[in-house]
Amino acid sequence: MVATAEHLTETDDIRDQTWSDLGELFELAGWTPSAIEELSGARLDEVLTTLDRWRRRIEALTAAVIRRADTTERYVEDGHRTVTAWAVAACNWSTAEARDRTRVARLAHVLPEALGALERGEIGVAQVVALGHLAANPRVEEHLAHAEEVLTDCGRRLGFGDFKVVCDRWRQLADQDGAHRDHDRAGRERRAHASILGRRFYLDAAGDVLDGSAMIEVLERFEDVELLADQDHAKAAPTASAGRGALERTAAQRRFDALKAIFLAAAGAGSQTALDPLVNLTVDEATLTEQLGRLSNHDAERSAVPPDATTLEARRCETTTGHPVDPMQALVAALLGQVRRVLLDPSGRVLDLGRRRRIFTGGVREAVQLGERHCIWPGCEVPSGRAQVDHVIPWSGAGVTAVANGGLLCGRHNRFKTHGYRTWRDAGGGWHTYRPDGTEIGARPPPGRS
Repeated sequence: MVATAEHLTETDDIRDQTWSDLGELFELAGWTPSAIEELSGARLDEVLTTLDRWRRRIEALTAAVIRRADTTERYVEDGHRTVTAWAVAACNWSTAEARDRTRVARLAHVLPEALGALERGEIGVAQVVALGHLAANPRVEEHLAHAEEVLTDCGRRLGFGDFKVVCDRWRQLADQDGAHRDHDRAGRERRAHASILGRRFYLDAAGDVLDGSAMIEVLERFEDVELLADQDHAKAAPTASAGRGALERTAAQRRFDALKAIFLAAAGAGSQTALDPLVNLTVDEATLTEQLGRLSNHDAERSAVPPDATTLEARRCETTTGHPVDPMQALVAALLGQVRRVLLDPSGRVLDLGRRRRIFTGGVREAVQLGERHCIWPGCEVPSGRAQVDHVIPWSGAGVTAVANGGLLCGRHNRFKTHGYRTWRDAGGGWHTYRPDGTEIGARPPPGRS
C-alpha cells in the first residue's frame, strides 16, 4: 500500500515506509539502473514520466511533513527559529530549496487543490513551486482562492515557461496598483554603469520592460548581422581546427561584438539613430478598456473584488516574449505611438485574412508570430522572432493561409512535419504534437480534462 499525505501525520517511520514502497515498485517493474541501460524509444519516455509522477507524489508527502512540523512547531524543540531552518538541518538542503518546499507546504491553506493535484501526479513540481512563490506575495494571497481552479488547471496543461507567464498575469491583475508601482520604480531607478577592472571591461544596466524590449530588439538585429558574417566566413574559409561549417565565434562573443557595433553606429550617426526598433505589445481589449476607465476615475476608490479568474488565459499585457508590462504604461505608450498595439479577441487570436496566398507574409505572418512566444514544439524555447510560420493543416490539404491555421515552428522542428509529425491546437489555445504512430509528445490534457 502506498503511503498518503494523511499517513504522514500518524506514522512514525515515514521515511522507511515511503522508500520501501518505492523500492517495491522499482523491483516489480524491473527498473534497476542496469535494466534502464537496456531501454530505448518510447519505453524511455514511459519510464521517465512514471518516475516523475512518483517524484511529484514524494514532494507532496514532503510538503505534508513540513506542514506538520510547522503547525506543531517541532522545529522549536531543537532551537530552530523557523521550519525552514529545521528542514535545512534535517536534510542538508540549501536555504533556497528549503524555503521553496516550505512555501509549497503552506499552499494547503490557500490552494489545497494544487497540492492534491501534486499528490495525484497531475501537476509538475516546478509549477507548484511557482504557485508557492505567488502565494507568498501578501498583496495577492487573499484573491488566490478565487483563482484556484483556473491556476491548477493551467498548471496541469501548460509547459512551465507558459505557466510562469500565466502566474505573472494573475499577479498583475490581482494587484494592479502594486504592479504599477513596481514597473514605475523600475523606470525611476534605471541605471547604467560601465567600468574597467584590470584587463576586463564591464557593462551593467537596468530599467523598465518597454525600454529594455526596444534595446533587445536592436541588439538582436545586430546579432543577426554578426551571425551571417560568421556563416559566410565558415562557408568560404574553413579553418584547420574546425571543419567546414563551424562558426568562428560563440554566441556570447557575437553578442558583445554586436553591442560594440551599436555603440560605433551611434557614434557615427550624430544625434540621429539609423535604426527605429519596433516593440510589439500584445494586449487584450478588456485590459485597455479597464485602463481607460482608471484614467477617467483616478480619484475613485478601488474595490477589493478579485479579478475574474475565468478570463485569465485571455488577459494579456506583455511583450511578445511574455514579459509583463504595466497596463497603464502600455496604454500611454500606445496613445503616444511608441509601440505597436496588437489587440486580441477573447480566444487570444488576431483577425483572419482568408485564403489569398500560400506563403505566410506581411500582416498574417506577424499576427501568428505575435500570438506565440516561442516555437510550439514541446520543450522548444526558440523565440517567435527566430521561428518560421507554416500551415497547421497543409496547403495541399485545403489549409488556408490564415492566422487560425498558422503555427510557429523553428527551422529544425518545421522540417519534422515532412516526416509524418503533425500539430493540433485545442479550443483553449494549447498545442499538441503527434508522432507518425499517433502518440503524443509530452502529452497534456485538453482544457477541462485532468
